[in-house]
Order: sequence, then C-alpha cells, then structure tokens
Amino acid sequence: MVNVVTPEQAPGARPAPGHRAQLWFALRVLVCFGLVALALSLVDLDGVREHLASLSAKALTAAIGLHLIIIVLAAWRFALLVGRFDVPMRFAEAARLTFGTTLANLCLPTSLAGDAGRVVLVRRHGLSWRAAVGVGVFDRMIGLVALSALAAFGAVAAGGRVPVWAIFACLGVSLAAVLGAAYFSHKALLTAALASKTFALSVTGHLISVLIAAVLLADFGVQIEMGVTGRTGILARRGAP
Repeated sequence: MVNVVTPEQAPGARPAPGHRAQLWFALRVLVCFGLVALALSLVDLDGVREHLASLSAKALTAAIGLHLIIIVLAAWRFALLVGRFDVPMRFAEAARLTFGTTLANLCLPTSLAGDAGRVVLVRRHGLSWRAAVGVGVFDRMIGLVALSALAAFGAVAAGGRVPVWAIFACLGVSLAAVLGAAYFSHKALLTAALASKTFALSVTGHLISVLIAAVLLADFGVQIEMGVTGRTGILARRGAP
C-alpha cells in the first residue's frame, strides 16, 4: 500500500490560502480581545462604573457620537494621504485601520504603537516602506500642528496664563516634522491643497474634542461659558458646580 502525501500534508508545508486567511482572522480577534483585556486590567473598573453611572444617557450618547465623528475625520485624512501615492484605499479600510490605531494607542504603554502598526499594515496596499513611514509621520504631525495652532491661539487669548513660547516651540517642531515627512516620501505629500485639507480636518477634530469635554462637564454640573474675549481670543470659564 502506497501512502500519497499531498502538498498540504507535507512536513513544513505552508497553509493553503484559505487556511491562512482563517488563521489571520483568528489572530486579529485574539489581539483585539487581548488589547481590551489589557485596557481593563489597567483601569479602576469600579471608578469607571461610578463615573458612567453619574452621566446621563444623553450626554454619554452625544460624547460617543462626537468621538465617532473624530475617528471618521481621521480616517478621511489618512485616506487622503495614502491617495497621494496613487494607491486605491477604500474609506472603509481607512476607517478600520484608524479604529485599530486608536484602540492600540489607548491600550498599549506608548501612544505611538498603533501608528507604527498602521504603517506596517498600510504597506499591504502597495506603498513602499519610505512612503508608508512618510504617511504615518505626516498624519501624526499634521494633527499636532493643528493642536499647537489652536493652543497658541488660546494662549494668546488667555493673556499670558499659558507659556506661549512653549506652544509656539511645539508648533515649530511639529511643522518641521511635517515638512521632513513630506520630503522623506519623495515630496509626494508636499502640496498646499493636501496640507490645507488635512489641517482643516485636524482642526475640526480637535474642536469636536473640546465640544465633548464641554458636554461631559456640563452634565457633571460644571458651568462653562465659551465665547470671544479681548481682541481675538476664545475664552472658556469654569464655575463651581
């Protein structure tokens, strides 16, 4: 009797494409649950439940909905950057990568782990290492540029309550990083149209973050007044509950 060994049964044979897809899916599910378990182990669950119980359903729903809008804006920004290299990326795929990046940044010790993972994963769409790194750094730094610009605007409006020099230093460093990423990626990202679109998306995301904080603080009974003060500034006051 002759035993016939098929390629799938041969020692050291690689799994069939279908099996590889199943293994990859199982690994992704395990990683996702592992990150969630890690996050839960690092927080005070009793404190979380206490704070959630003190929030109204309306405020919590509004905060979650607004945060989803932020992730959608970040995914849109990432898709714009990848599209500069003539690499087709569906918005759904950009959103999936952005959700994964957000989860990893929240759960892992460093907030850069998710961004590094996204750089690795985006290469599957055909980007070179140089282009992928350029996209990752540009995406991260354009958000910091927008945040620094808003912080500088607020610091000037606050009339010296915040060290303006430190914020402008952060703005300069982040701008330099954006330009460096653009040059590193063969200048494909160095266009005024792309910079203005990604900057506008980033600013919108940061302003929505402020709105989330205002919604939650108001629900806790903290009085907040937001408006224009002085010549050009935006002022937020917090009163006693």
